[in-house]
Amino acid sequence: TDIDNGPIISGSSSSTGSFGRLLLAAPSSANMGATDLQFGDGNSGFKLRNAAQLNVVIAGSAVAQFNGDRLDLGSYGSSKQIWAGAGNAAAPAFAFAADSDIGMYRHTTNSLAFSTNGTNRLTINGNGQVAINDTNPQDTLQIDHATGTGGNTLSVNANGVSGKGTLYVEGNSTFGGNVSGSATSTGSFGRVNA
Repeated sequence: TDIDNGPIISGSSSSTGSFGRLLLAAPSSANMGATDLQFGDGNSGFKLRNAAQLNVVIAGSAVAQFNGDRLDLGSYGSSKQIWAGAGNAAAPAFAFAADSDIGMYRHTTNSLAFSTNGTNRLTINGNGQVAINDTNPQDTLQIDHATGTGGNTLSVNANGVSGKGTLYVEGNSTFGGNVSGSATSTGSFGRVNA
């Protein structure tokens, strides 16, 4: 049934004029006003620029190009953006087909978050404060111990490299809280400057 009262195209599945295969002209000029497959407005559609580039054209301008195995938005160096819904920790807006509960999403206004296993793991708020395993950072870097995990909340390891593995506090900063380590470990305190 022809639902839009336009011309009906029919043929066998092996015919070049059938819906099985729609054969367009060979790649043509860069003129985006002359699309190869055109919509009703006359200047929007698809343009086969060359054998490796298919352009999406809106109002006579290329807004996206499939170039081989990549997607470009606008022209090279343009300020085009990819927009997505807000998403959440369990279903991030930018995720992976093989693991859909890991990715990046909008936590709240001016707040970006990352999740793994459907749980928020890192949040950056509008002030540039970062929280790991928390959604509301109150410090420049706030680290909360992950529930149900062992190990330390923060570990600085030298991995056998001499002079590394240092936690450095600069200027008139303070270093407080509970500091502990084994009595025999050379890396427990090393040196504390007061």
